[in-house]
Amino acid sequence: MAFAVILSSCSKDEKTPYNEEWKELNDKAFADLANNPGYQRIDSEGNNGFVYYKVLEEGSGEVLNYSSRLTAHYKGTLIDGTLFDQNVKGDRNPLRFAVSAHSANYSTTNPTGYMRPIEGWTVVLQHMRKGDKWEVWIPQHLAYGRAGQGNIQPYSTLIFEIEVVDVILYPPL
Repeated sequence: MAFAVILSSCSKDEKTPYNEEWKELNDKAFADLANNPGYQRIDSEGNNGFVYYKVLEEGSGEVLNYSSRLTAHYKGTLIDGTLFDQNVKGDRNPLRFAVSAHSANYSTTNPTGYMRPIEGWTVVLQHMRKGDKWEVWIPQHLAYGRAGQGNIQPYSTLIFEIEVVDVILYPPL
């Protein structure tokens, strides 16, 4: 199930059928957060867009950076509440992620490595710290876009609860 978070989207030239009404519902749900005072906005470093987040639990540990590695629990849903992936506390050990592709080293030959997250996770993780638990809304273009992924329809806004369990600075000092 964790592969929904780490797999990159298909080629931008690839055309996948999608439901226009679903796309519009997702775009509207994401845009409506701009007027919700409970959510804050984080712009991507590369000016690709932004994500919204709400702090559920505040941590006190070290802030992650672009080169950090971490362990995390998470739950991913669609705007209609459909659960598409999860790794929750008490259910499983936290998963190992890299904030960016630069420090990711997971592969089939290195299954204990650190997985590369979708772009929206890279945006938000650089602002989280050990112990934080946030609800994060990621627009489709910072997730899987028009390609979709597995049971995630094309043009889906993704909603995650992300809890940073531990932070590993990379490379180690």
